[in-house]
Amino acid sequence: MSTSFLNYAKAHRGVAFNLVFILYVALFQPLLLSGASAVMHEQQINFLLGILLAGLLVVETIALKWKFRAVNDRQGKVSFEKNGAGGIFIIWIGHMLVVTILGMAMLQALGFDVASGAQSTLAGLIVFGLVIRELVLFLFYGASQSGESNKISSHKEFAADVMLTIFACVAYTATWEAIADTTGLSQYHGAELYLQAFVASLVFIILFVPTRFGFLYEELMTVRSERDTRAIILSTLITTAFVIGAMIL
Repeated sequence: MSTSFLNYAKAHRGVAFNLVFILYVALFQPLLLSGASAVMHEQQINFLLGILLAGLLVVETIALKWKFRAVNDRQGKVSFEKNGAGGIFIIWIGHMLVVTILGMAMLQALGFDVASGAQSTLAGLIVFGLVIRELVLFLFYGASQSGESNKISSHKEFAADVMLTIFACVAYTATWEAIADTTGLSQYHGAELYLQAFVASLVFIILFVPTRFGFLYEELMTVRSERDTRAIILSTLITTAFVIGAMIL
């Protein structure tokens, strides 16, 4: 049973990520949420959180490089036009937005005054550097292969999956969830509750999906059956329902 599950998870990494993400929200996110919310809403300095976010931005850079190349190695010389180029580009734009918000949260946590003075200039340069990072990752590694002598090993891809999962969970809490922390849905009732939940679901999907960019890249670049596609969509909808439900309760 465990072997079958591991084989399924290996073949359906995006679905496995969604399930792990649900566990994170249920069990671990409260440990990080209070600190992220205080930084976001009360401008508190939190060096530990700032260092964590900075480290994760570096880790994700390495993980995406490995993930892109591992997927491209499996696919061979594929054409973006035949494998969801439009979807990949749109999600990449969303990922850039999430990374920018995460970078601003990192700077606030480290005590940068991003509104005025010399620190704001430095903060602007750091955010600009994050945008350049996105361009380099997407343009130079998104369509590149490792070459026969430098293939990405399965162990390295597994490490990339783990790093991308950790990044996505923390990025979710430090960005979207920290923003939504002061606007819980439990205060609404009746039709207004359904409307607010619907809007929150849309916002969640817009910011959640880009955090799983590495897995989505694999899903869009890999030819899958309709059953696989339904599993990805269903697991994403279940994740959304779980998160929004937690905001209501």
